[in-house]
Amino acid sequence: MIAIVDYGVGNLASAQKAFAAVGARAGLVRDPAGLRQATAVVLPGVGNFGHCSRELNRYGFVPGLREARERGVPFLGICVGMQLLFDGSEEDRGEPGLGFFRGSVVKLAGVPRVPQIGWNAVRKTGDHPGLRDVADGDHFYFVHSYAAEAAEDVEGGDELVFLDITASAERRPTVVALAAQVADVLFIPFTVGGGIGSADVAGEILRARADKVALHSAAVPDPALIAAIADRYGSQATVLSIDARRQPGRTDRWEVVIDGGRVATGRDAIEWAERAVARGAGEILLNSIDRDGTRLGFDLTLTAAIADAVGVPVIASGGASSAVDYVELFQRTGADAGLAASIFHSGELTVGGVKDVLAAAGIPVRPRERALA
Repeated sequence: MIAIVDYGVGNLASAQKAFAAVGARAGLVRDPAGLRQATAVVLPGVGNFGHCSRELNRYGFVPGLREARERGVPFLGICVGMQLLFDGSEEDRGEPGLGFFRGSVVKLAGVPRVPQIGWNAVRKTGDHPGLRDVADGDHFYFVHSYAAEAAEDVEGGDELVFLDITASAERRPTVVALAAQVADVLFIPFTVGGGIGSADVAGEILRARADKVALHSAAVPDPALIAAIADRYGSQATVLSIDARRQPGRTDRWEVVIDGGRVATGRDAIEWAERAVARGAGEILLNSIDRDGTRLGFDLTLTAAIADAVGVPVIASGGASSAVDYVELFQRTGADAGLAASIFHSGELTVGGVKDVLAAAGIPVRPRERALA
């Protein structure tokens, strides 16, 4: 069901009528628990940004909206609802937005009158499934005083990685659709992982224009899967994701675990990385279960051991909380990249800020470039 969030603000009747007109099943959700079954979320909003933000929090919707986003549920923001998806607004600088998109909402400038009311031609700057019936130059009716302004470097990342840890065969169309939508708006390479159990599934994702696929749990009982994908699509498109946990009483050995660290495999992480590369993996995405979520920095010993053992790029993950963690990673290990999620999603750090610190430490970084189309 399409969930229209009812938090006391917004033109709910118009949203319901619009979905009914195209035969879509949509309903009002007044209880945050209702978001758990949503296949899509519509966030309306009318009036002042700060008031809408406060009401959204007062009704208790914010945690549920964040959880829906983590599940990959698509969002449609209407009016102030769209503005709430950004970090904040200059209309009320004291109230934060949801931060789903980096950037802020600013008052319109360079237009004859504010609010801007009337029909305006829309110029398409790229293709997107949501615009398939919209021609360049089509007119739309606008009533607004503010517009979203994306962060300049739209974080400035070199690559993006999407890992669906709850993936299943039923969710495969969602993962493939995600790859297609991301490809429409990104200029940088991206990797998709989760639920990839065959070369055919990998092919679906790569044909949707992902640059690489990441194998994880499925490859442990079936290492031949690595070769099957690498032989068909190339090692450059084949990433092995390893979750590793330090073996009790050892400082130099780690065990491969799956299912978020809940299931031990008995397989040595270094040997598994070597075996995977021999079968065609062109990159290792290495996550330290011991450091994941701890904010204690990357596991430098583990990372160095894996990087020394294989001749392909190694991406370290788990534990980063500051730019200094990245400096130590590149100064003390042979890692080629460092991955983090929550510290960037929350806005604690920006990729551009981390790059500035790395550059100041004499570590080569790619110049900031526009990441989004």
